[in-house]
Amino acid sequence: MSAAGHAHDAFPDFVIVPESEVHERRKIEASVVPAEKPAPSRQASPVLPLMALVVGLAVAAAWFVGVPHLTKPAPVQRGCEVIVLQSGTTKCVANPQARSANAAKR
Repeated sequence: MSAAGHAHDAFPDFVIVPESEVHERRKIEASVVPAEKPAPSRQASPVLPLMALVVGLAVAAAWFVGVPHLTKPAPVQRGCEVIVLQSGTTKCVANPQARSANAAKR
């Protein structure tokens, strides 16, 4: 090791290997049968539960918003108009315009 702390002398960048060793190494590597990889464990997909949640929320929205809106009874037409008389009592008048026209003629 040099004074600067480099390890070039102890660990060279390359090593010269005789060609016969290279051929033997390749023969050994070729003869070794690679081990079979274990089958990947299949994990449950989150798509189906999420789809069920979305469909459930859509059904709930239709049930709690759409059904009451569609089953709402038709607005009831008034049968008469209630008028408060000077005595403090009330009276139901079927056609208030006709009554005011009769009162104007008198």
